[in-house]
Amino acid sequence: MASAMDAHDGQGVWLTASDEKRWQELLRSTPVATLTAVLSFYSVHLILPRLARSTLAHMSAATRVRVEHRIAMAMHAVFSLTGGVTLLAGLLQEGLLSTIASASQGLWEVDALSSRLLDAHAGFLLYSLILYTRHYGSLRPPYAPTLLHHAGLLACWLAAKLFPCTLTRQLLPLHQLGAVAGLAHAWRDLAVVLGTGRRAHVRRLRLEAAALAWKLVLATVAAYWSWLFFRRHPLWTQADRIAPDLAVMSRIYSMVVLSTSAMLVLIYTLWVKDVLVQLAYVPVIKAAKEEPKASKAKGGRQPRQARDAAAAPRRRARRS
Repeated sequence: MASAMDAHDGQGVWLTASDEKRWQELLRSTPVATLTAVLSFYSVHLILPRLARSTLAHMSAATRVRVEHRIAMAMHAVFSLTGGVTLLAGLLQEGLLSTIASASQGLWEVDALSSRLLDAHAGFLLYSLILYTRHYGSLRPPYAPTLLHHAGLLACWLAAKLFPCTLTRQLLPLHQLGAVAGLAHAWRDLAVVLGTGRRAHVRRLRLEAAALAWKLVLATVAAYWSWLFFRRHPLWTQADRIAPDLAVMSRIYSMVVLSTSAMLVLIYTLWVKDVLVQLAYVPVIKAAKEEPKASKAKGGRQPRQARDAAAAPRRRARRS
């Protein structure tokens, strides 16, 4: 692989020999790290039945899988928030946020923490896809375009692993801090399974809508951040300046990041709309379920079809 490239807007050379060696080591360890993450999230299905045997005993198999997946989702959200705060603190300490659009900021970077966090996120995405496929029909994704969302993030993970761009480390905290929406959804869904009142359910829906709105804001900032970065450093037009074996990866990375950033904004907008619709119709659904009980308590008459069906056996008996 070539070791340098022409200067552009004050840019330096490609990765140093030591950084390139670390990058190759991280690439070789990616399959093991990702598989470890998948097994870590899947261990919830082995440990939880032993810890909460009395709670899960009366549940069906589909409901148990749903509970276990939501607990794994909450674990992933807590992990993401912790990693996002850690990365953001490092960026603030190094002053990288003030130089995001600066020409003095290098294009290439190898960061072990970001690489491991990406592997952990990919592990959760793969775990969720496996679970949705294995329990198709009994376990549904929380929102409609969830599978497209997972596919887009997995494409970003693969592009980021093959192309060590500085932008990856700068965008990762924004997406991680949005994981509070996953925590809110897991809490609401677990409460629905275990039993909750209407008012508490509405409060959790409002909290989830606020968390998704926060996630949408962060995704919008990340999309603008990506556009600003590539405007200053148009990698797809620098193919002649970069070594030939990096030209293809630079183009793929640029297009995947930009297209996925725009797609995530649209997907999160749909998610917010979905939760707002649920929030608007929860009282109507609850009232509709309580109407038959109310009419029965008031001594209301049965519908005509029900009365005719009940009287049919007596009529046949008289004729015979």
